Amino acid sequence: MFKTFYPQLNTNIDYAWFLIFYYRLIWTYKDDQFINEKVDIKAINKFQSIVSVYTQEIISKYYILYSKYLLLKNKSSEIKNILQNVNLSIFYVGDHRWLRSLYEELMNSTTNVINTTSKPSKLKASPPLSLNQRQKVV
Repeated sequence: MFKTFYPQLNTNIDYAWFLIFYYRLIWTYKDDQFINEKVDIKAINKFQSIVSVYTQEIISKYYILYSKYLLLKNKSSEIKNILQNVNLSIFYVGDHRWLRSLYEELMNSTTNVINTTSKPSKLKASPPLSLNQRQKVV
């Protein structure tokens, strides 16, 4: 499949759509940590100028795919900025669960990277509320 279709991709939308399909199959049914070293997933700065809901969906999916690729390559500094371009509300129902869980996994991984590299806060956590204090709040 790969050798047949990959060389024939002409536009960024074709390229993005193919890689989304290709990696979803692999990450779902084979190995969710797999990267095909023969394919360098690239940042796409410019998609076609006429953007429909369909192309916006492909672009958002591609941003999620590209972010996962960066995470697997240990290049997580850009991920949070890339994921800000994702529109989760336009995904087809059949894709929604898988893409949202992948999106959340990526957001959590960037949060963990940021938290482990930042300086610890000097603020101390408050002790938990007693039962009486909780009942007053409610």
